[in-house]
Amino acid sequence: MLAVALTTLLCAASPKLLVLPIEPRGGVDRVLAENLTASLVDQLRQLGRFQVTALRDVEQALGVEQRRQLAQCDGPSCIAEVAGALNVDELVHGTLGRIGEEYVLSMTRVRARDAVALGAASRRLPVHREAALLDALPGMVTELAPLKTTASPSVALTPASVRSAPFIRIAVLPFDNTSKSGELEPLRKGLADMLITDLKQSARVQLVERERLQEVMHELKLQQSDVVDVRTAQRLGRILGVEYLVMGSFLEVLGQFRLDARLVRVETAEIVAAEGVAGRKEDFMTLERQLVVRMLGRLEVPVTPQEEQLLAQGHSGTLADAVTYGQALDAKDRGDVVTARAKATSIAGRVAPAEAFLRKVEPR
Repeated sequence: MLAVALTTLLCAASPKLLVLPIEPRGGVDRVLAENLTASLVDQLRQLGRFQVTALRDVEQALGVEQRRQLAQCDGPSCIAEVAGALNVDELVHGTLGRIGEEYVLSMTRVRARDAVALGAASRRLPVHREAALLDALPGMVTELAPLKTTASPSVALTPASVRSAPFIRIAVLPFDNTSKSGELEPLRKGLADMLITDLKQSARVQLVERERLQEVMHELKLQQSDVVDVRTAQRLGRILGVEYLVMGSFLEVLGQFRLDARLVRVETAEIVAAEGVAGRKEDFMTLERQLVVRMLGRLEVPVTPQEEQLLAQGHSGTLADAVTYGQALDAKDRGDVVTARAKATSIAGRVAPAEAFLRKVEPR
């Protein structure tokens, strides 16, 4: 009840943002536009500043006339009228077209009450690299909804307190599975624990152990899905006594596997840095290490040659191994130690934290 009440209270203060499907033009594949829309919704949710809803989630609430009107809309005034009928504050609409050998991706954020444009972004990208469309989304979202503070997700951290402190205290929260694939669901915990293990290779970083995080979440009656919201995560971070939270998501789309992470300052709930990496799912372990190095860079924590070597040796397995490790963590959290031990044993030596995990679940 506490988590529900907290989430309701925080959401009440956040603008309601409706995301319309990106419209494919010029022979662009509709499935490609749908995948981009899903990723756009995820990127906007990661900002933690809006109540984000995709049109497909509310289409049933539209009457026949509203659906017809929306289908015929060709300008922001018309779209804003429909948005107003759905009781949303703002909306995002966009198009994906093709001109020769280039995609043209354009998006606009509009205020519903008066159809005033609040932000816009556009990119021209090569047709032969569809993954570049995904790579462009974080920057475009920043342009659509720029921060009103002086800090920006695209600017590296430079506070003197970070450089001079003996260590930086961080908690890594379970990642969000935006692929909506049940097979990848265990990766939410598995990936987070792998990041904890790798970030600990730096002597400048102090990580909250997963068990402590689980304990506090249990005390607050929080589910994994509850901590996707930045403000709810901020409260969790204060109880854990950390300076920063690492929140993120993973997505398998367009033949690519993408990892996105945000660094949130607990004191202000401000997203002070955002990083993303993408590549083949066969290169998952490499992508995970790249994300670790980039996050340490954002914290201005230098990675020594010794630490680079430890990171390189940490994981030699596959995406499937990382999922298996997540299954081991899930089993332990359910109290099924036998399954947890069997899962971890099968990947020991290929996923760095598996051996330490085995010591925690070995028979007494």
